[in-house]
Amino acid sequence: MTTIKEITNTARTLKPIERDQLIDSLIDAREAEQNAEIGHRIAEIDSGEVKGIPAEQVFAELRERLDAARK
Repeated sequence: MTTIKEITNTARTLKPIERDQLIDSLIDAREAEQNAEIGHRIAEIDSGEVKGIPAEQVFAELRERLDAARK
């Protein structure tokens, strides 16, 4: 299996335009993965499989944790 270090070393041998194309390709792939995950999570909420937590509740719990950590 190829390691990240090996891939990085190979990428450094590319021409600048080729590195730019590689970077763009990786960013596009990551964005596609993120969009798929977002779609999956939205579908879970829409189906009722997962229930969201109101922002007010999340912020209140975080404030409690921060206050406790400061003590």
